[in-house]
Amino acid sequence: MSKSLFESLIYSSSNRRIFLKKSFLGIIILNTASLFISSCSDYPKSKNKLKVFNNKEELIMTHISETFIASSETGLPSPEQLNLVKDIDEYIFTVSDESKKQLKTLLNIFQDYSFFFNGSYKKFTDMSLDEKTIYLESWEKSSIEFRQMAYKALKMCIMLIYYSKDETWEKIGYTGPYCSGGK
Repeated sequence: MSKSLFESLIYSSSNRRIFLKKSFLGIIILNTASLFISSCSDYPKSKNKLKVFNNKEELIMTHISETFIASSETGLPSPEQLNLVKDIDEYIFTVSDESKKQLKTLLNIFQDYSFFFNGSYKKFTDMSLDEKTIYLESWEKSSIEFRQMAYKALKMCIMLIYYSKDETWEKIGYTGPYCSGGK
């Protein structure tokens, strides 16, 4: 059985054993954090019918997507306008249960444990766009391979789904896929 794109990104090392050895600290962080993650009861109810994300995770993924895309500068539709998190949720529904669990834990770490990574006591969703950008860049440039891999997997997943939307194509000069019976 072939791996999904998300799983391939997460397990991009030549095999799982190498990945686990290189990211042992990441696994410890994910497992420890999952014991203390706060509930989602104080987050706004979703207007979407989601298969994987709860209200809290949807909000976090929306903020991460908005930060990666920064649509106000590009003139492209925002992830919220495209209802991107619903599409991400539908995609994540297709990956293994273990990958879903790891992603959900990672999103909660982004939200609740920013003080471990940048000393801020603000939750990720309460940060300004500049603070979120700096926070995400700290994951990208981290000396801890797990954080770099998590950043790359999240960004790749978000960008692939975002740029697969027809509404983004015209703004980036893409005319769409070639069809033999085409236009």
